Amino acid sequence: MLGSIVNLIFNSLITGFAIIGAGTVVNKAGDFFKILENEKEDAYKKAFDSVMVDSIGDLNKSVDSVQSISRNFYKILFIVIEILNGSKYIKKKKDGKIIICDKSKVSGSYKEKIEELKNKVNKYREELIKAKGPDSLKDEDEAGDDDMGDYADNDDNLSDTSEVNETSFASTKNNEYFLEKKD
Repeated sequence: MLGSIVNLIFNSLITGFAIIGAGTVVNKAGDFFKILENEKEDAYKKAFDSVMVDSIGDLNKSVDSVQSISRNFYKILFIVIEILNGSKYIKKKKDGKIIICDKSKVSGSYKEKIEELKNKVNKYREELIKAKGPDSLKDEDEAGDDDMGDYADNDDNLSDTSEVNETSFASTKNNEYFLEKKD
């Protein structure tokens, strides 16, 4: 099955190249005969020189095009490999542009978001302590520490990117973000 698809593509390319080549030969022959008719002296030499200079220019242009295609093909191939390996990822910016970012930038932004969320949780706990009193929060703190698991009061987890990958951010209706621990 795959072999027949490859043969179909290959035969289509060869047919297309043959049609393009035949068109090029017809155009060059037309230019040659046009110069041959218009020139009075050394018409054959001038026509031949003109067609050969144009052909050599076209060949140089095609070599430059092949180099550009191969260079960009390898760039794209390396980017695809890095995306598949997980060292890069594709991201859409707010203005609609699609960019490719390194994972180190992602983990850095996640670390900042986690630190910001941790500070908000601590401020919220302080407000609850002020509102309800320290004795009423003992049971809630113990339950809250169990819910947070390894993340409760442990700054070492912020430096490990594998921990960041095991969490996700979810938003409420008010666009406030909170941390969900994946099981």
